[in-house]
Amino acid sequence: MTIADFDDELEVAWRRYRIDLADRVAGLPPGDELVVSAIPVDGGSDAHPLMTCSLTGSRRYRCRVHATELADDDRRPAQARLLQDLGMRSLRRPDGDFVVDTGKRQVDRLSAIAVAALREVWEVVHPAFLRPPSDEAIPGEPAIELATLAYDSTQLLGLVVEALQELVGVPVQVDRHGEIPLPTDPVKSWLRPIHDVAAIECYTILTDQVSGSGAAEFVAANGRRWPGICLSIEDGRVHASHRIECSAFHPANLTAGLEIWDSFIHEAATEIGLRCSSARPRPSPTGSDEMPAGLDGVLALVDERSEPDGMTIAALCRYDETTILGYLRHCAQQSNRCRVDEKACRQIGDADEAEHRAEEAREWRHVIRCLGTALRALDDAQNHRRPESSGHDHTT
Repeated sequence: MTIADFDDELEVAWRRYRIDLADRVAGLPPGDELVVSAIPVDGGSDAHPLMTCSLTGSRRYRCRVHATELADDDRRPAQARLLQDLGMRSLRRPDGDFVVDTGKRQVDRLSAIAVAALREVWEVVHPAFLRPPSDEAIPGEPAIELATLAYDSTQLLGLVVEALQELVGVPVQVDRHGEIPLPTDPVKSWLRPIHDVAAIECYTILTDQVSGSGAAEFVAANGRRWPGICLSIEDGRVHASHRIECSAFHPANLTAGLEIWDSFIHEAATEIGLRCSSARPRPSPTGSDEMPAGLDGVLALVDERSEPDGMTIAALCRYDETTILGYLRHCAQQSNRCRVDEKACRQIGDADEAEHRAEEAREWRHVIRCLGTALRALDDAQNHRRPESSGHDHTT
């Protein structure tokens, strides 16, 4: 095992411990306590209680660090500062214990502070050196799972088929396009390898032909609602995809990716399809074919070979969401116009002009993607200025 492998396994172990601790704390009944104790290095049976988690009478979840477990030498002031830096406060009592209180939706934050204290204050190397908070057996050393390096997309597809057959217990069929139909509902979807990178992709088509500009506004404004899912408009239809990285293939990664995809299809596919199909472009001002003021600056910055960061493009749009949406509307109109012209040229046999129009449409779609990045960057910046939202969501 390399040092990097060990570090990765260590982080995975602590992440699992943090999630388990948050779940246990969230399930505490009033008056009950959960004690986090360290196992003595000498192997003795008496564990040292380092901290206690409980539900207070005011329905607040509290993690208390016992000051008696801090060092009784010159290291104590540094340990106290560490606890305060992590977000704990010292009680004004003779015992000098440190506490942090949160609501139920922030127990993940409480758990993260507790884990940070274990690692930084007491320098606990691995959760295996902690006494389980119940009568469970102490977990053994983490097992190293072996992954497979696929040489090409054909081998990767074979590994995927083998893993799926092991998972579902029935033969898995690959269609003539080299794709695997997935039994998703309410829309069909497929799984396919990506030929130029070590990854596989779940994808689906959520709508038939839609209004380009109205659907583009919805996709640009709502794309971040579903983390890990990419929404796009191709040939006038709304597509959704989810990429599963497979630089080193392991069935567990495939299973986790498919769970994300199945949840998205089940919970959001119908909503996206209905909203994009019913989306209508906002009324355009007179002379809508004319380029909006300021868009030329964005076009000068963006080309096929570059994709500036979102905040740079947002700055050219004066950090104004309405301006970005106006640019998106214009670009979608131009892209659709180019596609219509391309089809007309192909019908009359003018292949050169058709290819020129197709290239122009691709350029407009690239600008649309860059403007979508700017819109999401602007949304992120606004969220960071708001009070921190709470939610009992496990972060990794």
